[in-house]
Amino acid sequence: MAFCTNCGAKLPEGAAFCINCGTKISEADQRPASAAVAEPSAVSEPCEEASEPAFLPDPEEMVRQALAEDELTEQNVQEKREAPEEEEKPQPESRADQVITTGGYIGIMLLNCIPVVNLVLLIIWACGGCRKTCKTNYARAVLILWGIGLLMAAVFLMVGFLVLGPDVMFDFWEAVAEAIRKL
Repeated sequence: MAFCTNCGAKLPEGAAFCINCGTKISEADQRPASAAVAEPSAVSEPCEEASEPAFLPDPEEMVRQALAEDELTEQNVQEKREAPEEEEKPQPESRADQVITTGGYIGIMLLNCIPVVNLVLLIIWACGGCRKTCKTNYARAVLILWGIGLLMAAVFLMVGFLVLGPDVMFDFWEAVAEAIRKL
């Protein structure tokens, strides 16, 4: 199969003129399809009457060349089309990323009700003795709140001693102690 050098139309074998633009075809101008694809710069400007672009390569030849360049065979292409796409499997959560359930929080709060045990456990959990990030953050938050509470109590005691005087504060604490003894 040859192509016209003027408009790029397909020429029947042995044609002397292009059936599309009427350009005279010499034997040197008649190129096989593989040469037409390999040398697109040899095509001249299209004629004004041509309805198709100046250079139309054979689609089958283009597919063959693409397969040859990619070193693919029709069998490889078919295998790629038929191969199921592999789905990404979700990675299992690490222990640090696991959340604490409602029951877990209830257990933590019950342990926090036991004096001295609560302080020891919170310090261990806050310093990295637990692998769960949620529990570590919870322990740190509770210790920070306890620290803020102790600091505020100390400030109120100092302000009370300064404003009311030590005698009034000692009388207040004796009254609190007596009320506790009556219970």
